[in-house]
Amino acid sequence: MGAALTVTALSEVGLPRATTLASRAIWYTLDHAGPVLSLGLLGSGPPAVLFLLFLRESQESLFVSGQTVAAVQPLAFGLAAVWFVRFPLRLALARYMAAQHREGRASLVGALAFGFRHAPTAVLYGSLSTLGWIGGLALMLPFVWTLRASLALQRFAAGEGSAFDAWREAARVPATGVGLRLMGVMQFLAPWLFVVLWTSPAAALGLVEWLLRVDVAALRALLGTESLSWALTAAVLALMAAELLWSVAYGLLAASWETLSGGADLLAQVTALEARTGEAFS
Repeated sequence: MGAALTVTALSEVGLPRATTLASRAIWYTLDHAGPVLSLGLLGSGPPAVLFLLFLRESQESLFVSGQTVAAVQPLAFGLAAVWFVRFPLRLALARYMAAQHREGRASLVGALAFGFRHAPTAVLYGSLSTLGWIGGLALMLPFVWTLRASLALQRFAAGEGSAFDAWREAARVPATGVGLRLMGVMQFLAPWLFVVLWTSPAAALGLVEWLLRVDVAALRALLGTESLSWALTAAVLALMAAELLWSVAYGLLAASWETLSGGADLLAQVTALEARTGEAFS
């Protein structure tokens, strides 16, 4: 009972709120736009392009041509492979953020080298995170895998221990509540980004047409709100942005925990103190 109260207290008081983390993630991305967006686009760009191509081919093959699912299986397997290849780039981003936090400077090339050198670890964490997302659609519990894997990736990038050391350390960080609330913030942010991306070109084209008196019908057919292709593209871009902000937010969360604990296992220390005193810190 005491340990449960400790987790609640530390996650509520010692660590930043989910909305604060999301806000900091946005500002961090803007302040370090070059490296963050470079690593983000390298990681999310190819899967996004393949996913849009997969949707288009699925529509033409299954609904227009009347072919079977086997017609799009090669593209589906390619999409799955590219999805997992992106995780070394997320590890590189975590390494960059950890070095920036500790030393005030970081090497993008060094972060990339670290990410691909430890690609198996990155894919391991990415697999657990993906299984957590998929399983969490039916049951709430697997979402914890996503939270733990996201934090373990950050701790591995910041430390010198093994992948399993980082996994065990992530389990002792009382950040489950913050992670679940951050997930809720991202689920609100992604639709908002979609609406902005989906409607902004049409609004801009309308303004240009009104001010300059030019014909924008061709562009409106391509980028207007009536275009299904643009709607799908805007949805994928919004998901890409939310996923990148999730990674940045977890990097900031890991840095906050490191600052709070001073490099020590703060939760273990408080739990031991509770066991000696017989009182829970709530």
